[in-house]
Amino acid sequence: MTARRPWALLAALLLVAANLRPAIASVPPLLGLLQADLGLSGAAAGLLTTLPVLCLSLFAPVAARLAGRLGPERALSAALGLVAAGILVRGAAPAQPPLFAGTVLAGAGIAIGGALLPGVVKAYFPGRPGTVTGLYTAALATGAMAAAAATAPLLDLLGGRWQYALATWSAPALLGLAVWIPLTHRPTRRPGAGPPDTGEAGRPDRPGPPDPPGRSRSELSHTGRPDRPGVSPSRTGPPDPPGRSRSELSHAGRPGRPGGGPPGTGRAGRTDGSGGLPWRSRTAWRVSGYMGTQSLLYYSALTWLAPRYTELGWTKAGAGLLLALFSAVQVGSAVAIPALSDRSRNRRPWIMLCAGVSMLAFTAVALVPLAAPAVWATLLGLTAGGQFALALSLLVDLSDSPAAAQRLAGMAFLVGYGIAAVGPVLTGALHDAAGGFTAPFLVLAGLAGVTLTVGTSIRRDSQVV
Repeated sequence: MTARRPWALLAALLLVAANLRPAIASVPPLLGLLQADLGLSGAAAGLLTTLPVLCLSLFAPVAARLAGRLGPERALSAALGLVAAGILVRGAAPAQPPLFAGTVLAGAGIAIGGALLPGVVKAYFPGRPGTVTGLYTAALATGAMAAAAATAPLLDLLGGRWQYALATWSAPALLGLAVWIPLTHRPTRRPGAGPPDTGEAGRPDRPGPPDPPGRSRSELSHTGRPDRPGVSPSRTGPPDPPGRSRSELSHAGRPGRPGGGPPGTGRAGRTDGSGGLPWRSRTAWRVSGYMGTQSLLYYSALTWLAPRYTELGWTKAGAGLLLALFSAVQVGSAVAIPALSDRSRNRRPWIMLCAGVSMLAFTAVALVPLAAPAVWATLLGLTAGGQFALALSLLVDLSDSPAAAQRLAGMAFLVGYGIAAVGPVLTGALHDAAGGFTAPFLVLAGLAGVTLTVGTSIRRDSQVV
């Protein structure tokens, strides 16, 4: 075991994350061409970006079950494989069926992969949740930035064939698979492995084989080696009593010690990988609402910021570069804002700042779009990156185990992205009805105010188990 192993895993994780946005971000620079070539209305064009968001809602709950069966590492490999396959399907022909079918397939992979990442962070980097979450959020933004900036030039390079320009983004996804699989798919642990660099006894500092079905790393024996699945370090015990969590039980004289009790997640009557979502938790609903409203703002801006400016006379390449700026600045805010909020141990002021600034930026794009386009795109990108990273950090903050983080993420993605999916289609429909983008962007400014209210209602001391 080498000291570099955790950093190799982190690098691979960031490469995986970077491939969860190009399938979405590569479409907006080509929307005008797709509408003209395929006869799509504004609402139908918005659906191309909405479909992956709907998939984030519908398929995210599958992630916890898949992780329970395959282990989170192999489940993440399967998710990235779906992304690559979906992108390739979109390049099969310049027609609507492969375009929409491939979008759904890639969206399913994006959904499963996105829901798995918080649990992977919780398992491997529990001492640095905000920092690592910020880094992989920055990787998401980097992937979106690259796709937004490079798709239009690729279109020119490939003779104007948009299906080939879209299909090109399967290559980095396949590269991500080639890096992730050798690092994480290990049949055996190295004998004599010591405690991890993260400081949690008993978990190796490099990925070993997938956890036994229904178990998470935090539930293995903390004695320097994994215990047998289903057996506690001191004795074999029955499942947790109904209505009680492990944090409420004292097992073998160690009250509430993670991994000291029998198998299960610590949630009443459920085991890891059961896929049970915390529907009765008010905190989970607030987190889901915040995830939904901030994601609605992001995907609406991602879809319609470039068309807003092409309608004002900008070229596709120029509008694509503006969209790339929107994505590029997210890298900095996605890293900086969670790290700063980690230090203050209070994310609410940062949620308030991001939502308030986004409200002003959407209003500016609606009313004075040409006054300072780069400034408006920068403000929208900074707040989008910060808010998404804050939402993901809350999934780690408010869960008491990796399995709980996956369940909370499953619910937050199911509910939140169901809300977010409305944004691009609603914006496109409002544009068709109003004949311009002023009204749609003013509506988005109002929704930024809703985001502020929901986000600041979340308390960090409320745990979801």
